Amino acid sequence: MTAMFKVPAGYTLDGNVQLTTPLTTETFTPVTTNMTQQTLILTFDKALLDNNIPAGDAVPLTISANFINAGVQKKLTSTAMVRVAK
Repeated sequence: MTAMFKVPAGYTLDGNVQLTTPLTTETFTPVTTNMTQQTLILTFDKALLDNNIPAGDAVPLTISANFINAGVQKKLTSTAMVRVAK
């Protein structure tokens, strides 16, 4: 699974990237992390997520990550309502 996270100008990735899904309190770390201009591109292992994400038209998935901005660490979070087909 691939997720894209738009990052405000001036923010630099500082790690601790996590995905939260609706069927578990467990969080998932990405297999790959790539920062391109102002977009964080993440890939996750589908096999790890399969039983933790329900099928549906409006499934909430939340990405959070730590960033540095003006010398201060900040955690940014974004939730998207996605369509999941299994």
